[in-house]
Amino acid sequence: MLHDFKKYIHMKYLIQFFSALYQNGQRKAIQIFFYIFLFSCIGCTKFLETTPQDFVTPTNYYTTKEELNSALAGVYGPLGLYEVYGELLSIQSQGVTDEGYATYFSGIANDVAMNLQTYTHNKINAFWQHCYTGIERANLLLENADRATADPKFITTVKAEAKFMRGYYHFLLAQYFGGIPIKIEASKDPNKVNFPRATEKEVYEQVLKDMTEAEPDLADINAPELKSASSRVSKSAAQGILARVCLKMAGYPLYDKAKYADALSWAKKVQASGFHTLLTDKDSNPNIVNLRGLPLQYNATNGNPAYTNNGYAQIFLNEVTNRYDVRESIWEADYFIQGIAAGKTGYIGSQIGLQNANNDPIYGRTAPTINAQQYLYSKYAPGDLRRDWAIAPYANQGDGGAAGAPRRSFYNASTQLLNRSVGKWRREYEPLGPGFNTKPNWSTQINFPILRYADILLMICEAEFMLNGPSQTALDAINQVRRRAYGKDLNTPDPAIDLTAGTLTLSEIQDERARELCFEALRKTDLIRWGIYLQRMQELINFNNTKGIPNDGNLTNANRAALNALAGGNKFLLWPIPSGETQVNKGITQNPGY
Repeated sequence: MLHDFKKYIHMKYLIQFFSALYQNGQRKAIQIFFYIFLFSCIGCTKFLETTPQDFVTPTNYYTTKEELNSALAGVYGPLGLYEVYGELLSIQSQGVTDEGYATYFSGIANDVAMNLQTYTHNKINAFWQHCYTGIERANLLLENADRATADPKFITTVKAEAKFMRGYYHFLLAQYFGGIPIKIEASKDPNKVNFPRATEKEVYEQVLKDMTEAEPDLADINAPELKSASSRVSKSAAQGILARVCLKMAGYPLYDKAKYADALSWAKKVQASGFHTLLTDKDSNPNIVNLRGLPLQYNATNGNPAYTNNGYAQIFLNEVTNRYDVRESIWEADYFIQGIAAGKTGYIGSQIGLQNANNDPIYGRTAPTINAQQYLYSKYAPGDLRRDWAIAPYANQGDGGAAGAPRRSFYNASTQLLNRSVGKWRREYEPLGPGFNTKPNWSTQINFPILRYADILLMICEAEFMLNGPSQTALDAINQVRRRAYGKDLNTPDPAIDLTAGTLTLSEIQDERARELCFEALRKTDLIRWGIYLQRMQELINFNNTKGIPNDGNLTNANRAALNALAGGNKFLLWPIPSGETQVNKGITQNPGY
């Protein structure tokens, strides 16, 4: 009976089921189904061809290498779910910045993208639950891994990955909710449901503790066991995320300025590893791993080679085609939906991608819910090759029959800037699974970047600038990113491209992060930690009202989230604590304004 229960209940509904049980006081039922919840329906990540188990207790599990691998898959599992990187962070969160806007309003699905979320929002509730599910699974693994009959080094690495992920889930929660309950022990008493919020400082200190303790025992990114695992945490990933955490702590709301030095130290460790560089070409490199051996739907140079000639586009073509190049791609949320071992799905490329007016099944259905802001477009100078890859210059019109290339309709550069969708992840290059003739209607197997080497360089620049001003270290880091953007040699100074001690400012660093990292789920948290989110929303409105076309529906949508942000003040710097938590956890308080 329990097997049939797991078979027919989707994870989403299982979560809702537990929430309902909690709210109705049925804690004994929760106890019965507790371990089913922990090990069922999570979807294997690509690095494992193993199925997480159910109907087990810790005393009967975590005894073999295979069981540890399965449990570790469970720890990573929530990261790629729809309400985490599958859609909520990768798409909806992009609509409330100076980079993108939600193209239409249709109720709760777009509340996050409009700065209209409430404490009953189902996706926010699921995000909270998914993160704590990952934390609970990490705690169980950490408490039981040492009982396994396996190589001690393997056990140590597994525990390091679990501990890092426990810290990362706490980090995600803290960025979006502020102070949250810290949970570093597995649940043992189902009657214990009242957990108070820790302060933001306490949460970030726990995040640092978990991540710094895990980092020494993580594998190098080129280790054999990580070669085809874009979603697994390597030493480089941990060091880079630690730099990100420290930059957050150095800014709003903690303003712990000493953390700039720590951020610089961690980012420089990634740089000094020797494993990473910016991609500058489309060459065949032995470090590139085709995760499933699938052929490209189209050759990457088909159509418009000018958009793929400097390595920047290749980063995202790799993500579209399930190829992993550790030189720049350090950590990704990965997806696979067609063929053997189909697993988690996302909406990268369909809801955030090029418009396909005909919904052609070969090129993949794309009906973008996020368009690029013309404010972002204006930040690119002539000759910056990133602009027309990050911001789509055309829409697909189905198969024109021209050597297999899509038929394209180009936007007017003067009157249709707000019509442009996000161009980084283009489904015309998405491969088909073996035996498949069409692509799924909405779900895609396109990976989403969590950490890239370009971000490492920009964090080095920012941290160094905040410590020592426009030093040569800061200039060298940002100018590598800029040279690649214009198709220049990374290490050859170029007076026409390079910033100098006289032109490098914090504002320029902030703009460079937008030009390079736009639509990678970093912008709102960046603007908040810099303490300029509301200021930038006002600047965006002023720009749109000056440059936009009056009475244009796109202009109304482009301003909507910014207007809501200004009306709400600091309220929308955080999401509300979800009602599913506040109704059960009487020890928690709500965020201001909700």
